[in-house]
Amino acid sequence: TQMAIGIVKEIGLPEDYLLFVGTLEPRKNLSLLIRAAAACRSKIPIVLVGWDGWGKQAWKEMIRDKSLKNRIFTTGYVDEETLASLYSAARAFVFPSFYEGFGLPVLEAMACGCPVICSNISSLPEVAGKAAVFIDPYAPEGLSSAIDMIVGDHGFREDLIQKGFERVSHFSWENTAKQTLEVFRSVTGPQ
Repeated sequence: TQMAIGIVKEIGLPEDYLLFVGTLEPRKNLSLLIRAAAACRSKIPIVLVGWDGWGKQAWKEMIRDKSLKNRIFTTGYVDEETLASLYSAARAFVFPSFYEGFGLPVLEAMACGCPVICSNISSLPEVAGKAAVFIDPYAPEGLSSAIDMIVGDHGFREDLIQKGFERVSHFSWENTAKQTLEVFRSVTGPQ
């Protein structure tokens, strides 16, 4: 963890922060995250990792309007080692996306010991299992409450980290291959 904190400092990010990873575009629901950040008691900074996508002007305007300019940090693309350090050092990973094909960043966060707050729609509940705090991606007050709960309750946060490690263990390549084979067999029938 000391190495992760060193990398975070080296890039010029705050020591304590929430993390978002993904293309910075409307389907990722950054506007909800920004509204929730403005409303939560903890005033914890947010680090956005990823490429600028279409619609970036809207959430950048929100940052100015909500006087969050000094609490929102963007990194652009980072390499895998840096990303792992950012996950490891974050207070929580927040993923309020409207749609995800699979939701790999949720598992990446869990594998790095980072508790997860994510949407209760799309593939995310199936991926996260019982190892995340689920929020309605249309309700900023629910996300604000979830952020304040993780920031303010160390025991709750630690419990989520342990559940995350357990959840990730179900997604090995071997297990995925076995599950895929079972699906094929159920579709084609016994050979």
